[in-house]
Amino acid sequence: MTRVAVAVAAVLVLLATGCGQRSRVNVVVGGTVEQVATGSTLAEATARLGLEPRAGNLLDVEGDVLRAGAFSGRLLVNGRRVPSSSSLHDGDRIDLVAGRSRVERREREVRRVRGGIWGNPQSRIERTAGVEIVVRGAVSKKLVSSRYRAVEGSTDQSTTRSPATSAARTTAGELLPAGGRKRLVVIPIRVRLSAPRAISASSRR
Repeated sequence: MTRVAVAVAAVLVLLATGCGQRSRVNVVVGGTVEQVATGSTLAEATARLGLEPRAGNLLDVEGDVLRAGAFSGRLLVNGRRVPSSSSLHDGDRIDLVAGRSRVERREREVRRVRGGIWGNPQSRIERTAGVEIVVRGAVSKKLVSSRYRAVEGSTDQSTTRSPATSAARTTAGELLPAGGRKRLVVIPIRVRLSAPRAISASSRR
């Protein structure tokens, strides 16, 4: 009976060892072999192994961080996205993909400039209708660019002349006095012409 009991005990030990080996599966995480319980899901393995892909940040237009960890990373099993409830099998490969940082979107505002904009001071003195185009970060409101552009139409106020006090030349090359072009007023002048007088013979002498 003693020999029989020893043999039975040995068989039970071997069975227990074999069952224990089959109760766990090997998965590869970042080149390292890890063991998880058989039938474990991706979510369970993530919690047990502490898998957390690095998240990406939201950046402003100048590259500064607005919100850290705004865009979460993801886990891939054998190179594919699978539900977190998917069961893992022996030899599965789990890859951690970091979240991508993104720059805030930009807002473009076009607004009419009251009174118009100044043209080229060497070729124009009067204002022309124009708009200002302003680009800012949608979240940070940081200025990206600002420029002016002439458009068709009239200004919101009467024609304004350049505040420059020195004389300026027009495109035709004429010299204008300070304050801009002056209106030329033509005053008609009547000249009375008398008929030519006859020269007498005595006056010739």
